[in-house]
Amino acid sequence: MRGAAQARADGADFVARVAARVADGGLAVCAFDTELLGHWWHEGPLWLGAVLDAAAREGLEIVGLDDVLADADPAAPLDIDRDDATTWGTPRDLATWSAPPATEFAWAARTAELRVAAAGAAVSDRALRELLALQSSDWAFLQTRAMAGEYPRERADGHRAALDAALAGAEDDGALSGLAPHLCRAAFLEP
Repeated sequence: MRGAAQARADGADFVARVAARVADGGLAVCAFDTELLGHWWHEGPLWLGAVLDAAAREGLEIVGLDDVLADADPAAPLDIDRDDATTWGTPRDLATWSAPPATEFAWAARTAELRVAAAGAAVSDRALRELLALQSSDWAFLQTRAMAGEYPRERADGHRAALDAALAGAEDDGALSGLAPHLCRAAFLEP
């Protein structure tokens, strides 16, 4: 009960801070690791619901990043010192996802992303779901920590093969239909 109340309060506080930040115009980009919202942080889905509710009350429009970028001039990249980069991964740098044990996963995910981008509007929902599953941070995390034997490699290989099939035009077999069923082309890819 207290955790749920705190998640709702924190969601409203988050939206208030975002609203203040964009009060004179602009865009706030919020990227979340969906694994965090529910798996590691059990109140995460409640927090996200509170954010959506508060945003609606505040009149903050939530839009897909692709829709915004189509009409935006890009800003210069941030000057980030890699030595000061932080993450929840040990040793508080990006090694969990970019060190030698995870290199294969990072390159495979990037290559897949470029292939999906090259397909453009013709890309299927199945291909999008498989790309998201392939990009899951779980596989690199498990591989870097050597926590699950061949499991992360097998899962990533399976998603890569399914993505290949989807990009080749294979019919959706429904294997990932339960993966974020609310995420669909109509909700996020079309205005």
